Amino acid sequence: VYCNVGGIVGKGNGKIEFCNNSCSIQKKSNNTYGCGGIAGYYDGTIYSCSNNGKLESAGLVGGILGTGSSKTINCYNKGIVNGQNSVASGINGGDYWASEVNIYNCYNVGNVITENSTIYNATSGIYGYMQNQIGKLDIINSWNAGKIENLGKRGKAIIGKIRTITPNVSNCFYLENTSTETSIAQLCNQAYMQSEEFVNELNTYIETNNNTKGWAKWIQVEGENPILDFNTVWDGEKWTNIN
Repeated sequence: VYCNVGGIVGKGNGKIEFCNNSCSIQKKSNNTYGCGGIAGYYDGTIYSCSNNGKLESAGLVGGILGTGSSKTINCYNKGIVNGQNSVASGINGGDYWASEVNIYNCYNVGNVITENSTIYNATSGIYGYMQNQIGKLDIINSWNAGKIENLGKRGKAIIGKIRTITPNVSNCFYLENTSTETSIAQLCNQAYMQSEEFVNELNTYIETNNNTKGWAKWIQVEGENPILDFNTVWDGEKWTNIN
């Protein structure tokens, strides 16, 4: 029997919103299926949530979500994600049979480490592994600045490994010297990722594209990477304070 472990929900469906996990989660048993800072296994929407806790687990391990057919919006991970003989990622660990996964307006700054991942070789900053040949994967307006390490080598910045489908990746970025990536994301230096120009690029995408209602606004922090303002969201026409 496989188990699922999460900082807020072990296994469920529906919507989780405005939750944070700061506790460490350690589950080294080989019978773990999904382990996440917010949810282990979840089919539904995870909205404006964050993880600061350290995760150590086998199975599918993600800073926000371990596994499931889900929509993750306005979420970030700052905690260390340590996958042991498993798949590990900063936001979503991945899934073997997910029908659809959407990751919108998210970021990872936590280090992601995979030990003994000889089977899947899928360590990443945003999404780990997808096997289902009929699944759909969208990753939009998201970025990684955490160090990604797989068996002592650099892992992927955005996606670890996908078996058959072609993902839809748009307006995604990663920090230099943290990971490897192909043409699906833009390589950035630290100065650019801490600049007003980068913040404007992220917010402009929200303002000028369809289906971005409810996405949170990015704000600049001097000397640091941008952060999400959960209280200010795009209503389809303008930025609105929901607090």
